[in-house]
Amino acid sequence: MENRTRNIRQQVVNAVKKGKQVQDVANDFNVSIDDAVRWCAINDVKKGASLRAVSKTYDVPLSTVAHWCEGENIKSKHSRSPTKATDRQMIEIIKKKKVMSVSELEAQFGYHTNAIRRRLKRLIVNKKIHFVLIPGGGGKVSLLFKGYIDKRLYYIDKSDLNRWVVKRLPKEMPPAFKRALTQKLNDAGIPFEAKKNDKKALVVDTKLYDKLKKQAGEEGISIAKYVERKTK
Repeated sequence: MENRTRNIRQQVVNAVKKGKQVQDVANDFNVSIDDAVRWCAINDVKKGASLRAVSKTYDVPLSTVAHWCEGENIKSKHSRSPTKATDRQMIEIIKKKKVMSVSELEAQFGYHTNAIRRRLKRLIVNKKIHFVLIPGGGGKVSLLFKGYIDKRLYYIDKSDLNRWVVKRLPKEMPPAFKRALTQKLNDAGIPFEAKKNDKKALVVDTKLYDKLKKQAGEEGISIAKYVERKTK
């Protein structure tokens, strides 16, 4: 009896694959429409179709298709991977790093690009995180943000973003470079103004320099810091 049912089942599936309507095939083989749909749905999933696609093809609830497949131990190749990180964990790591790109988040949590983008989109809609995009071009200025140009950069609040930017800046910058940097960041929606360097050069003779160097060394500070203390 089982062999006969198995044969009928396969014939039903083959007939539907050739383009015949499920209802007509069910009548031809004297089986219920429910059985015919179930056999075809399970076969489609087994051959690689997603549960959602099969649900739409046969106008059957997604949960019903999943139940049918579970009953025959058939697993969809399109099954969603288990969540690898909670929203809270993602927010915490972005907060810790100050700013993160999609590729960095992929590496951190082991997600594929589309999966991580969906998670990030939901967090943005819920106003849990924000993003900026630093435009390309700008020559040497762009080198400061190598690997982050023309990519969405995710952050929690503006203070984190500003600290991340400042950390990447050189201590000394020519005026033209500062202007280009300020313009690039402002274009990206990052309010930024490079601080003016108020330091002035002081020319001293060699003996005085050696003396200052020795005294600063004894206090474990720089010469500039030592001079600043003594002149206050």
